[in-house]
Amino acid sequence: MKTALLVTVVVALAMGLSFRESVAGTPTMWALLAAPYVVLAGVALRKLAQDGTLSEQLRPRAGDFTIGFVVAGVLYGAGFIVRHFLLTDGSQRFGWLLRLSFQLGGMRPSPALLGIVLFMALLEELVWRGLVLTSVTESLGSRRAPPVAAFAYGLAHVPTIVTLSDPIAGPNPTLVFAALGCGLVWSFGAQLAGRLPPIVVSHAIFSYFAFSTLLPRFG
Repeated sequence: MKTALLVTVVVALAMGLSFRESVAGTPTMWALLAAPYVVLAGVALRKLAQDGTLSEQLRPRAGDFTIGFVVAGVLYGAGFIVRHFLLTDGSQRFGWLLRLSFQLGGMRPSPALLGIVLFMALLEELVWRGLVLTSVTESLGSRRAPPVAAFAYGLAHVPTIVTLSDPIAGPNPTLVFAALGCGLVWSFGAQLAGRLPPIVVSHAIFSYFAFSTLLPRFG
């Protein structure tokens, strides 16, 4: 549990710094977000190696892409429903999506976007489903670990409630609820699969299409 708490605090600090309006859409934003994840991913790899599970956790298998694609499709479907029924264009809450899109630089489908989401998906899964989920499982057991790990994942995004707030819509819970929902799916999925590759695929595909199609664009 100490590991989960430490990761949550470190990532929360990174989220608070990287999602400030002053660094919106800049390389600085991505550097502030990625730097602690690179360090924590290194810690995750070391722990998995010490546990003797590194090869088992990271070895790809046939069907990983299919599983990841299906899971990503389900998550995207849920996101589509939320987007078009709760965060509709012109509504007050639509301001939350505008603020998030502005922070991410109005991302469009591109090789650059694909590279970013693949890199960040790998880092996040190593940290949250590799390091945190494993550590929580050792402390609380396999039944309670996935929801606790997912809660920690959502908690780490809490600073964005303030940093992504909209003058009209107010405090912005978008990333927190997205992290909680996706975190539950990915945590249970990683536990069931016993490996990370299908979850990395799911995370990358969902992020790519969510960023490029569910968020409003500028220009």
